[in-house]
Amino acid sequence: MELLDETKCFEEACDKLANSKLALVDKKIAELLSVVASSERIYSLIAECMINFNYDNEMKRATRRMGMFTLPKETYTSIAFVFSLFDNFDKKKINLFKFIDTYYVAETQNEKFIMFCNSILASWKDLVVSSIAGVKIKTKQPTKQNKLDVSVVSRITFLLKDLSMCINTKKNKRVNVVAVNKIIDALLEALELNNITIITAFVIALEEICKIDKVLSMKIATISDVTCAIKGE
Repeated sequence: MELLDETKCFEEACDKLANSKLALVDKKIAELLSVVASSERIYSLIAECMINFNYDNEMKRATRRMGMFTLPKETYTSIAFVFSLFDNFDKKKINLFKFIDTYYVAETQNEKFIMFCNSILASWKDLVVSSIAGVKIKTKQPTKQNKLDVSVVSRITFLLKDLSMCINTKKNKRVNVVAVNKIIDALLEALELNNITIITAFVIALEEICKIDKVLSMKIATISDVTCAIKGE
């Protein structure tokens, strides 16, 4: 997919979420994350932003003032933070409507949701689009990371190859096979770099893009369990 097409799809998904009826918000968030997972450039950008990113620390900073929610000022951190926030909305780890009730003041939930979209979603969309368009942003210097155990690398590699074989031999392909294969290749490269942060980010992408297929979802869940064990979650 060409850059302009990826950008257009991403902007349209953001706009559909912003203009969504409250009853359809969950669906539109899932669609937005699916677009992100399917876009090679956008997801590569987010994966880079996730390097050394600590969601829990950034959430504490964003909510340290009672009743206020503030996005990080640094571009990469902000991109990673909002992506993680939407991922948590999608996984029901955070209730979106309780979130907007806490941090936005208006007479109706619809007005609160509009305020949320005008601040967080609009800002994120602009940062992502400008970044993949080539606007220079400060790159984080990755810190030294511990080398992954050989047995762990072998286990994840085996699971990824099994996933690849499964998706490429399935007769009823309900997911984007090309996108999944690209993410698998990226995961294998991340394993060679021993970068658990990037590995985790790409596993999230696989979960999102394959969630409509029960068999693939089960296989990816096993991979996710291994990566969570590495992080001690």
